[in-house]
Amino acid sequence: MMSKRDFVTFGVKLNNRLQLRASRTLSELHAFGDLELRSAWLYYGSQATASAAFGVSTNSYRKAIEQRERYLRWKLRKFTQISEDELDLIMDGSQMLMGLSKAERETLFPPNARPTVTKAKYTAKVESWRRLQSEPRLPGCSFTSLPVPTAVELIQSYVKGKQMLLKDYEADAESWYIKCLIWRFFEVHLHRPLKMAIEIRDRIESEARVSKLCAVAMDIIREYETYCSLRSELRIVLSTCFPKKK
Repeated sequence: MMSKRDFVTFGVKLNNRLQLRASRTLSELHAFGDLELRSAWLYYGSQATASAAFGVSTNSYRKAIEQRERYLRWKLRKFTQISEDELDLIMDGSQMLMGLSKAERETLFPPNARPTVTKAKYTAKVESWRRLQSEPRLPGCSFTSLPVPTAVELIQSYVKGKQMLLKDYEADAESWYIKCLIWRFFEVHLHRPLKMAIEIRDRIESEARVSKLCAVAMDIIREYETYCSLRSELRIVLSTCFPKKK
């Protein structure tokens, strides 16, 4: 017996476990704070040395990590002053930190103790991470399509898009309206991040074995693939039932 096809939401579950998992993984990442300042902290060897290098107090540096402000004048000013090699290492280090598990981050930043990683060890760790990446890296340019950052962008768009979808959704709405919402969700809100994620799907899937972020991103990609498959089936059904007149 053929299973019933969902030609209304196209397999998209509204307010479901995937959305909750996506929100939780983002919250866990955001709780770690400003990754660039975290990376600079390890690069300079201590929070005191890092804050002095940026020309701010230790307290201001700590708050900036926690508050994750996007544009900090003193941070941007410092990044324009340091050498290209130093900036590349700090920025690549932030990408590396993003891909670590919660336990791995806590190893570098013990909850109730100061980090013990020296500048030399951190530099070596970032260099080792660079060598493990499958895409080439040109001097002065960071990696452009890493699995974890790509997954994070997709998850962020998914959570925001789902919130907007649910805001407009009504349980008793007509099916055509729900279809429009689902189409807008995938084809507008998620268009760019989905395209980027699908381009490196194999790498995200491989990374999903050790990364919660990539595992969630893969489930989003699979949800999109179900949506595409059901839309294709619907087109076939409609073209069969309502063939175009010659």
